[in-house]
Amino acid sequence: MIHIARSIAVLTAVLLFSASAVHAAPDIVPGMWEITTQVNMPGMPMAMPKNTMKRCLDSKDVVPTTSTEQEGCTVKDMKVSGNTVTWTIHCETQGMVSTSKGSVTYRGTSFSGTATITMTGEMGAQNMTQTMEGKRIGKCTQ
Repeated sequence: MIHIARSIAVLTAVLLFSASAVHAAPDIVPGMWEITTQVNMPGMPMAMPKNTMKRCLDSKDVVPTTSTEQEGCTVKDMKVSGNTVTWTIHCETQGMVSTSKGSVTYRGTSFSGTATITMTGEMGAQNMTQTMEGKRIGKCTQ
């Protein structure tokens, strides 16, 4: 009887873990994505221009940034809650240290979100905010 109860408990735990693992990925259609960002820096006399890039994204790679590809950058504290992904990226390059805390919400073939960025270096600290919008534009060519 004890063995049956243990087996049921283990099976229940496995099913619960499997169900949570299935729901751990946001609603994202894998493929090539066009990502448009705009940085806002307080005190700047004019708005910075928008920047558009293309990047392959899928359920295993859901942080829509190129910062992680730069030397000296690491993603920390990435979490998925429903369709929302949050993260912290820490970079140390050429005497500059930057920390970016971001969040995007996926909706199948699109997403939107923001990031706050703090950079410190020789000229002191600078805070910025970044808005992000993305849309799937096709299959990855890689």
